[in-house]
Formats: sequence, structure tokens, C-alpha cells
Amino acid sequence: MTHCPTDAHVKTRHTANPAAYDRIVDALALLGLILSIIVSLSCGVASTSFAAGAMRIGSKTGTGLTISAKESNYDNTNQTIDLRGDVKLIYDQQVLSCDHAIVDRLNETIMAEGNLVISSTQAYVEGDRATLSYKDNTGIIYNGFVKSGPVIFEGKVIKKTGPQSYDAESASFTACTTCPTAWTFSGSRIQAEIGGYAYIKHARLRVANVPTIWLPYLIVPLKSDRQTGLLTPSIENNSEGGVALGLSFFWAMSRSQDSMYTFKYYSERHFKGLLNYRYRLTENSEGELNTGVIQDAVFARVLRNQYGDTSRGDAVNRRFFTYNHTYDLPNGFEQKLKLNYVSDLRYPRDFPEEILGAGDAALENRLTLTKNTERTHASLDSSYYINQLDANPLSANRDSVHRFPELRYDVIARPLSSTGLFSGVLFQFHSDYANFARGDLAWDDVYTNSKGEREVDTTRSQPATAASTPGVFDPKTDVIRTGQRIDLQPELAAPFRIGSIVDVLPTINFRHTQYSLNVTAPPGSDFDASPYRQYVRGRVSLRSRLSRVYGQSAEPAPPAPSVTDWTNTGSSLPGAEISGVTDPSLVPPVVAGAIHSNLYRHEIEPELVFAGVQDTHETRDRDFLGQVAQVPSFFDSQPISNSDFLIRGRGIQFDYEDRLTNRNTAGVFLSNRLVKKSWVGDTPVYRQVASLKLGQNYDFDEAKATSLNRQTFPYSDLSALLDVRLDHFETNTLVRYFPYHGKTNTSSRARLTDDSGRYIEMNVAQNYLITQNTDEALPNRTETLGFLLGFPATYLNFAGAIDMTPTNWLNASFVVKSWSILMNIKPPGNCWGILLTLRQDIGRKLDTKINFDYNFGGQPPRIAAAK
Repeated sequence: MTHCPTDAHVKTRHTANPAAYDRIVDALALLGLILSIIVSLSCGVASTSFAAGAMRIGSKTGTGLTISAKESNYDNTNQTIDLRGDVKLIYDQQVLSCDHAIVDRLNETIMAEGNLVISSTQAYVEGDRATLSYKDNTGIIYNGFVKSGPVIFEGKVIKKTGPQSYDAESASFTACTTCPTAWTFSGSRIQAEIGGYAYIKHARLRVANVPTIWLPYLIVPLKSDRQTGLLTPSIENNSEGGVALGLSFFWAMSRSQDSMYTFKYYSERHFKGLLNYRYRLTENSEGELNTGVIQDAVFARVLRNQYGDTSRGDAVNRRFFTYNHTYDLPNGFEQKLKLNYVSDLRYPRDFPEEILGAGDAALENRLTLTKNTERTHASLDSSYYINQLDANPLSANRDSVHRFPELRYDVIARPLSSTGLFSGVLFQFHSDYANFARGDLAWDDVYTNSKGEREVDTTRSQPATAASTPGVFDPKTDVIRTGQRIDLQPELAAPFRIGSIVDVLPTINFRHTQYSLNVTAPPGSDFDASPYRQYVRGRVSLRSRLSRVYGQSAEPAPPAPSVTDWTNTGSSLPGAEISGVTDPSLVPPVVAGAIHSNLYRHEIEPELVFAGVQDTHETRDRDFLGQVAQVPSFFDSQPISNSDFLIRGRGIQFDYEDRLTNRNTAGVFLSNRLVKKSWVGDTPVYRQVASLKLGQNYDFDEAKATSLNRQTFPYSDLSALLDVRLDHFETNTLVRYFPYHGKTNTSSRARLTDDSGRYIEMNVAQNYLITQNTDEALPNRTETLGFLLGFPATYLNFAGAIDMTPTNWLNASFVVKSWSILMNIKPPGNCWGILLTLRQDIGRKLDTKINFDYNFGGQPPRIAAAK
């Protein structure tokens, strides 16, 4: 028997107000019962017929029964009620409807037939006929059909063994809504509990009603809660590992924790075991652990062939471990932990789906403890890094520099006083302490190679020049990598306004940076192991705003615009994502019944910034800080590289914070914004749809430099940032032109979307490595061109990406770096699917992964917080 349900099977069974509905039914039942008793006593007969109505029948142990029908015949002798025509029986929070029913009051049973339907909030049941007990909600349904959510099972004889449990003979089970069903399990017996599991004996899988696989026993879930059990297998084809088959076991340990155990076999690498564990303590406190181990034959061959390591056997033990958690602690504290461990540096590249970080310079392990209030920020931070730039995959990580620990304390801008002379003066404070440590020597031994280039002696034992003896620190050549630094920065600001046109923000900042270095200078050296630097920086910003509103509206005229409120950098416009906008002109009073139209506001915000550093005091020894640590403005935002440590006189030792940039500059900045005001009913919605920001600094220190080109172009890079967010188009473009070098770095992306979610995106990037020495030839530029395409459909979700390197734009010549395709195939019925992933990187073979998804009526949702 194959039953194809339709929407017509599911009918409305309940009113919007169950309590009122019950009161009406009880009143009708009481009225019908009184009339039937009066007629029975007055006539004195064994059976009584009465017109259609509703009546309530009590139960010895159950909840009772409410009945109604077009015709009712009550037999006093046998205590039965014969109901015919549009029969409705309500009991135990369910409704039974049929053409004919006999209610046995002595045995508290119902015999029903003809268009039999039993419906409740949990299940929908059909059958030819049934014998049911309204005392304990059990019975037998013949040629029955049961539907609960997406789950459908049917059988020749279905025994209702409880309110939500069934036992079916010669039955079938499916979760597909198509007709015929995409897949069905048939069995000699199915025991099912709604909200639990279905147990199928002698299960045979039918695909499109064609018998395929036979199983002696099968258990499938019939609930939407997380289920303990086996997940569907996965199939992969890796360029190096070969074909891999995976099978996972999911364990729903409790409502707040679960785990998954995965076993994989690679045709080339061999066996792997994986573990995933998740838990949730509160809504904001949760954690997740992932680990795995494999005996890898491929990696053993790599070590022998590429690195000459003949001590390895046929397989090498490889493993990884990741752990992340977030804890909300008492008194407003929050603690986070991130751990990343790999047995070798090739693991993230070989298994990027297991651990993130492939291509990164380092894997980060980090522990933080923070406390934020309305006025302060305090944090304790410790970071351990695994260097991934080492060519040897089994490197001992000797050269990585770690932060153990780093302490921060900040006070946000607040008035010095609520009244008096200093009521308009704002005070803020930043402090930072960092300890830089590593497990090797405290410094890098630097020597000069045969080409005259400075290099680091990583072996600590190879011969070096006489000026740099291994094991003895030389402050003139070696680079210090460990030590302590404390940075203190108090700041005062006094914002004021010139008329109603210009906002002025003068600030004065004092900075003191103190170091304590873990080195001992050779005898006779004037090296200072506790250097310091301190200075006073002044800054004045002048900003104004011009604006105009475009569009027509039947609303009152808006008030006159105002300029930026420096003490409130957020937005007063509901829903507007605009930094620094407090202008209420887009928020006129809402007029009932007014015709609302879209309005656009164009804002132009010019700004002049003057900054200067005065009274710079430094330690007497300049070997650590160095003169070149004071870099020009165009080098301000460039990343730290090896050249910063190896170039003589650069002076930078630890990180970006050791630089002194923008010492004496004047800057011009211009911001353009377009804000759209639309309506949802009578509620205004504000959205920034476009912005363009331009800016450049003039460097007075560079203007005094001796190099001719620096005298001609004493400017920072000219930067332009365009951001557009329309309904079906968005773009973000950053252009930076460097006058010293005559080069332009660009990064741009543009995306088109439609209402159904389909999109196409293009991104382009061109970058030069900008160095401080403008006389040297820059390396060849790096260029990338990428396309993304995606569209959701009823039966297929598709996403694709391709990254290329242009070799000749005029000839449209490109080299493909990588491409990937993700397809989620969803056949009709919403009961099964295929997730297919294809990816290929340059120089590697195609990687494929296939996951089969079967919906048995349940899905694992997000785990709940513990109670």
C-alpha cells in the first residue's frame, strides 16, 4: 500500500482560543445530556434517538469524551451510543471524525469507520476503520496512515499503543513529501514513537519504489531534537591522500553537550580518527574541542624524499588539537581561550577543513581575561605563536616570539569635571605592558654574508664575522627579540565650536615608553639595557559639514542642520550605520496619513588635521631605538617585515608600536556620504548607501630630508575609499597612490544580487611592496583577479569561485591559481540531498568531497544551555 499525502489531508482542528472552545463544547454537552435524560425518563424506553448536538461523556479514569453527530441513538441497556453523519469525537487533545461510530460507555471504546481521520497537534492519522479506547488513547487502525511533521508511515494493521506510539505490521516508512516518494523503508513491523524513534524489522530500502538494500534491523529518529546515532557516510578524493571514506557517530550526551566520533580510511594515507566535542554552560558560555590522529604513509614518503629523513618508517604519526571557549564570569569578567596545535607545519595545508591557518604566518594560541565597564577597559592577554614560515615541517619553533603576558588598561574620554573651568575638557588614558619571550636566545645573531647582506644565524653554531660572535651579544649588529615594554599615554581634549559652522578638537598627548631588555652587553660597551622614549604630541582637528536633502515629502520642513558632535561619535538616526552623524534633519515629526516618499541626503565633511611632536627624549644609547624608527608618513600603515629587523639603523625591535610615525604633519581629509531615508509603514528607516573618503598628509620632517625626491614629494600616500551599498549592487574600493614611488595599490570588489539571492562578484587587487628606501627598485607587483557566482534554487544551491593571476591584461592572459565549486543538490521531497565540493589549487590535483544527507524526520539543532 502506498499513500501519497497532500495538503488536503491536514485540516484545521482547533480554534484560535482553546479555552473558549472548551467552554462552548462543555455547555453544549451539558445541555444535550440534560435533554437526553429528560426524554429517557419521560418515555421509559431502552433506546432513545435525539437530534444532532454536542454532549459530554465522563470516563472512569480518562479525560472523558465530547461527541456530536447528525444522528445519535442511545441504547440504555448496552450503554452504547450509535452516531451517524458528520461524526466528531474529542478526547485527549485530539479530534476523531468519521461517517459512523459506536461509543461503548461500559468499556470506554470507540468503533469508527468511513472516512476515518484522527488529528492532533502531534500527528495526523487516516484509516478504513478503527477500534479505539478513549480511556487510555490506544487501539487498532486498519489500513492506516500516520503523518507527523515530515514523517509518514503506514501499514495494514496499526496498533496505537499509547498517546504518541504506534506498532504497525506490513508497514512502510518515509520522510519524503513527493508522490511517489523518493525513498521508502518497508518492513514486516515498525514500532514508532512520535518524538522518539522508529524501529523497523526486515527493512528494505526502496528508491523510487524500486527495492535496493535489505537490512535486518533499522532505527531512525522521529524527532527534531539532537539524536544519538550514526550519520550518513562521506566520500572524498584528495590529490595526495587518495579516496577517503568516512563514517561518524553522533552522541547527544545531554541537552547542553554532545560529541561526534569520525573514522576515515584514506587509500594512500591509511586510517584516521577524529573527535569533536561541544558544550554550553550558559547562553554566552560555550566551548568546542577538535582533535585527530592519523598514521600517514604519504607524509612519511615526503620526509624521506624531500628532507632526506630516512629514520621514518612506513607511516608517521600526525595529529592536531584545537580548542575554543568563552566564559562569562561574575562581576562583568569575560574569559576566552584559543588553542591550536599541530604535529607538523604541513598539517594545516594537507587538512584545511580540520584546522584553520593554512597560508598564515603563524598559528595563534591565546588566553584573554577582560572586563569592560562604561568608562574603562582592562585585559590580561597571553599569546603563543607557532611559526609556519619555516621550511622544515618538523621545526622546533625556536624562533617564535611570544607575548607572555600583555596587560592593558584604558579609560575612555570623560569630562574632568561636570562644572567649572574644566567641564569642557575630556580626559582619556591608555596603558599597555607586554613581555616578549621565546624559548631560545634572547637575541638574533646577525652576520654579513658573501653578498654583503645581513642575515640571521638560525643554527647558532655556523661561523660568523668577527664583529658578531655566536653566543655573545653585539649591540651594534645583533637584534634583540626578548624583553619588556610599558607604554603610558594620557591625553587631554577640549572640543569647542566656532559659531555653527566649524567644530574644533584640540588634543595633547604625552607618551612614555620604557623598555627592559633581557641581554647583557659585552664589557666596555655603553649599551643601555633599559632604554626609554617619551614625547608630547599635539593635534588640532577642524571639521565642518555641508548637506542637502533631495526628494519630495508631504512632511513638515526639517530643522536646520548641525555639525558633528565630537563627544558622541555614534549616530542618533535609528538604523543608520553612519559614524559621527547626529544631524536630526532626517527625523522630522511623523504626520499621520502623510504621503511618505524616499529622501536622500548628501553630506560633505571637510577636515583639516595638524599634528606635531615636541620635546622628544630618548635614552643615550640609540642602538635599540635607532634614528630610522622615526619613519615617514607614507610608511605609517605598512606591515612589519624582516627588513625592519635586519636593515642597519632601522632600530625597530619588537613590533609596530616601536615605530614613531606622523611626527609633524598637516592632513587634509574629505568625506562624502549619501544617506537614504525610506519607510516601513509609518516608521522611518535610515541607511547609508554610499560614501567616499579622501585623505593625505604633508610631512614637514620629510620636507627637510636631503634626498631630492623627498623634497619634491613630502607627502603620505593619497588614499581613497569608496563604499556603495544599494539594494542590488554593492562595491568597496580602496586606492592608495604613493608619490615617492609613483606606484598605486588597489583593492576592489563589486557584487550584483537579485531578490532571490543570486549573485555575481568580481574582485581585483594590485599591490607593490612599499619600502622606506625609495631609491631601490620595487619588486614586481602582485595582481589577483577573482570571480564568485552563486544562486539558490528550489532543488539546487550553487556557489563557485575562481582566483587568477593576470599575465597580460591586453591579451586577456591569466593563470588560474585556484577554483572551487560547492553544490547542494536537493531533490523534491525535502528528504535527501547531496553536498558536492570540488577544489583545485595550482600545482595540485583536483580534490572532491561528497556528503549524502538523508532527512529521517529529525535534525541536530544548536545545543541548549545547561540548567
